[in-house]
Amino acid sequence: VQGVLAALPLLATVIGALFAGGFVDRSYKRRVLITADLFRAAVVASLTVAWALGVLSIVHVIAVAVLVGAASALDQITDVAYLPVLVDKRWLADGNAKLGATDGIAEVTGPASGGALVAAFGAPLAVAIDAFGYLMSALLLGRIRRPEPPPALIPSAASSTWQARQDVQVGMRAVFEHPQVRPIVLSLM
Repeated sequence: VQGVLAALPLLATVIGALFAGGFVDRSYKRRVLITADLFRAAVVASLTVAWALGVLSIVHVIAVAVLVGAASALDQITDVAYLPVLVDKRWLADGNAKLGATDGIAEVTGPASGGALVAAFGAPLAVAIDAFGYLMSALLLGRIRRPEPPPALIPSAASSTWQARQDVQVGMRAVFEHPQVRPIVLSLM
């Protein structure tokens, strides 16, 4: 069960990333980031609610892991695309370095902090604190006032299926034709 819980979010990340690039290009980035945070907050909070109602199941936990993994992939891709809107071109490398450092710190300290929260308060409250963190992120993103340029042409509903197919094709080429990215992705599968 632990292996499945660890693998499914990674699989959701890989699959979600294939669709995300084109979607992000055709969307307002701040709106995508806020929506991803609100979505993750609701999905994570559903664990505490299900526990309180006595209906929490392993299927629910796995579904939450997959959904949070997919939303997190979208969030990470959008972060990188939104940064040039927020910082001047000359500060872009420094901004990317800071985003990378923040992600690295979160990956190292997140599991340990989560474990400490579970030990101190129990899993249901620790999960509620995690959901609150996503809500705070959405709130802070909502306070950004820098205007965002209009996104790339947004297709009509009739052509959205065609666009999704093109997004996956572009994503597959970007992943599987790149000599450094391909082995990393294949190692996650």
